[in-house]
Amino acid sequence: MTKLTTPKSILIGFALIALSIASIPYSNLIVPKAYAGDSNVIERILYCIDGSRISDSGRLSTYCNS
Repeated sequence: MTKLTTPKSILIGFALIALSIASIPYSNLIVPKAYAGDSNVIERILYCIDGSRISDSGRLSTYCNS
């Protein structure tokens, strides 16, 4: 195995950055876009956060009964 010199490592790093920038248009073929569902998950999370408190021991306790 050959030693990796500083100029080689910089060149390889720039090549990886260029490859990642060039592959952006093709990324939708590999990873599909995610869309939000119709569920009320975010509303439930916000409700739980709104009803939460920090106890004396520093722990976060929530009251989610819905």
